[in-house]
Amino acid sequence: ASSKEDRIDMLAGQLTGSQCVPKCGLQGGVWGEAGVRIDWEQREAEVHLVHGIDSTDLLVTYQPSLYIGQPSMNGEKLWEFTTTGTTGALQGSGVSPVVGTADFSELDIDEEKEQRIRFALLGGGLYVSLGVVAGGVGNEQEVYADCAIRAQLHPAGLLGDKGHFEATLTDAAAVPEVRGRGKADYDFSSGELKVEVKWDDAFAEDESLLDVHLQFGHTNEEPGLEVFDLTLDDSSGRPKKAKAKLFVNRYTVEQLYYAAVYVNVSTEASPNGALFGQFYWDRKYSTKQRS
Repeated sequence: ASSKEDRIDMLAGQLTGSQCVPKCGLQGGVWGEAGVRIDWEQREAEVHLVHGIDSTDLLVTYQPSLYIGQPSMNGEKLWEFTTTGTTGALQGSGVSPVVGTADFSELDIDEEKEQRIRFALLGGGLYVSLGVVAGGVGNEQEVYADCAIRAQLHPAGLLGDKGHFEATLTDAAAVPEVRGRGKADYDFSSGELKVEVKWDDAFAEDESLLDVHLQFGHTNEEPGLEVFDLTLDDSSGRPKKAKAKLFVNRYTVEQLYYAAVYVNVSTEASPNGALFGQFYWDRKYSTKQRS
C-alpha cells in the first residue's frame, strides 16, 4: 500500500516565453521559476511562481494553470489555480511572486487518469502556464490570455544535494532602495543550511537593530511564520551582518526553492521590518554543484 507521502508530488521548472501556439507577445528567454505541489490524497494543489513580467505600473491579474503535454504545444488543461496576494511587483526586486491553490476533488480525475498524469511527469509531460491581463492607462490592456509564459515541470527531487539562494535587501520606502544582500546555502550531505545577510554602512550607522530572522511567505503579503533568527555580528561595533548555521530540512529548502522565504531586518524605529529580501534559487550555481 502507498503511504501518504508517496502520493505527494513536488514539481519544479523554469518559466520561459514564446512557447505559445500561436506565439504570444512576450519575448523568448528565461522569465523566472515555477514550483508546484500536488497532494493526490487530499485532491489539492499549490503553485508558486516568480516571474520577471514588469507589473510595477499596471493593475495585473494572473491566471496560472496546469496542463498535460509539452510547453511548445497547446496541451490538455487539467485545472486552474486560484491566486492570492499576487498583484504588484515584489519590493525593489523587479520580479513578482504568484501564489495559487487548486481543489480538484470535483474534477473527473480517477485513479487511471492520476496514473497517466504522474507517468507524464516523469517524461517532462506536464507544464504550468501563466496567463496575464495587465491594465494600463485608461482602458488600455495587454492580454496574454492563457499563454504568457510556461514552465516544463520535473520532479523537484532533481534539485541535488547542494544549492545556493540569493536575496536583495530593500527598505520599505515608497521607492525602495537596495540596502544589502543575502545568501543561503544548503548541503544535504553535511546536513547544514548556512545563511548570511549583510547591509550597507549607512544603514548600520543610522538604525538601532533589534533582530534578523527568516520568515515563510512573500514580502508583499501579511507577515509570515518566523523560521529562525540569525545571530548579529557586532565584532566591528555596529552590526553590519547576521548569520546562522542550522540543521537543514527538505521542507525549508523546498520553500526557499519556491521563493517562499524572505529575510526581515527589524529595528527600534521599524520593529515590523526595516529591510526585506526574498530568497531566489541561483540556478547557475546550483546546477554547477549538481554536475
